[in-house]
Amino acid sequence: MMGIFGDLNAVSMIMMLLFIQLTVGIIRGLYRYHMIEKYQYNYYGDPPMNFLRKLAHNWLNCVFSSTTLLISAFLTIMVFLFSNV
Repeated sequence: MMGIFGDLNAVSMIMMLLFIQLTVGIIRGLYRYHMIEKYQYNYYGDPPMNFLRKLAHNWLNCVFSSTTLLISAFLTIMVFLFSNV
């Protein structure tokens, strides 16, 4: 039975959304880390963090933000719409 997006079902859409959410979150987290290091010298000052804790902090802030969710939802819809063309 063909769904609204062809032969793709809801489980594959949810898995694709989660994968894109994590990927976009990682990219935004790395960009956030770079901008903080570039412009805000003492952002991580108290308590001092090592490199991995800084990346994890930025990644978690970006993965669970509404902007990342909107970007991921848009990209997921675009992937599924254009995968049947």
